[in-house]
Amino acid sequence: MIFDSPKMHAMRTKYLDRIIFGVPPIVLLDRNEERVLEQDYLERIITEVKPEKQKEWLKKRLFSTSWEQFLAGQFEMFLYGWLQQLGSVIVEPVLGKGKPDFLLRTDQQDIIIEAKAHPISDAKRKEIHLEYELFNRIRTIQLPYVIEINALQLCDFEEINILIEKIEDWLKNNPGEKFIYNTQKTIMVASINTELRSTNENSVYFIYNPNGIIVDGKKLVSSILAKAKKYNYSEISDHPYIIAYFIEADYFGGEEVVEAWFGKTQYSIDFETNQINGVSSDLDGIAYKFSKISPKVSGLLVFKYNPARINPVPLKGWYIQNPYAKYPIDPSLFPVDSRFIVQERNDQYLSMGWIRDWPDFRIQKK
Repeated sequence: MIFDSPKMHAMRTKYLDRIIFGVPPIVLLDRNEERVLEQDYLERIITEVKPEKQKEWLKKRLFSTSWEQFLAGQFEMFLYGWLQQLGSVIVEPVLGKGKPDFLLRTDQQDIIIEAKAHPISDAKRKEIHLEYELFNRIRTIQLPYVIEINALQLCDFEEINILIEKIEDWLKNNPGEKFIYNTQKTIMVASINTELRSTNENSVYFIYNPNGIIVDGKKLVSSILAKAKKYNYSEISDHPYIIAYFIEADYFGGEEVVEAWFGKTQYSIDFETNQINGVSSDLDGIAYKFSKISPKVSGLLVFKYNPARINPVPLKGWYIQNPYAKYPIDPSLFPVDSRFIVQERNDQYLSMGWIRDWPDFRIQKK
């Protein structure tokens, strides 16, 4: 239905001459022989839903050239299969005025699940894909050099051909000099690394260490908040409500979602002993800034892609408990890697932490 369809065949043919830049995500998945089990899984899952949902997943999501649309559809399909290990799953049930993505029915309760995929930005994806194209082309240069890239800015796919010609000319004629290529759109500065030697005389190796990224969980707030605002209490009745949140970027994970929900972590340090006395929140997260909205969310399931797993889906998961939820859920329900849950609670504070290492995380009550 997906990978043997006429649409898939046409897309394979259309993008034969591209490595990654501008190639739709479904074509990249189709090309990857190491992800055959994922392909088989998606083929199975799509047969388990109604025709109208199949059409949405296929035309609007999987076959889209938009990464945001593709990831949204792929994650919904992964999540649907993942939830089936916990109970029966109804796709897009009608509940009052609401129509959530899933209703999970367990022996204890019915739980509303809303899925949200958070992709990397289009600008970041363009940068990654252009670099991938360039690096693959550099490896095809049949010269025994190791080059160190000191600066790199790529803007257009068409200029990569020119850049490769310049690099090859530099390595053949002036390898002792620094390579500098600078146009209005493209910049590359490189030099030969004389301390290292290529082990393959028919391939150029390269070293490139891009600038680091400042990881800030607050960048996740808007997309999480949009899901938190989606339903009124009257629409979800007495059902617990879980936001299932997929994060594409390598540098975000469960810890950053905790920061978005509760606020930034603060440390109290004794400078005489150089020991940490306590860990607390600055109370600047969704749970406190939007205290009229946040109680309807029972918790957050956070997922990241993990190709090492396939049973039942290639995802790594975290669960973050909302201690202020109107309809709480037992955190042990979900088979995840780690859970951020309440450890201690009294009139003065509540203490939360990841169950694997149990750090003290106190939230002072106002």
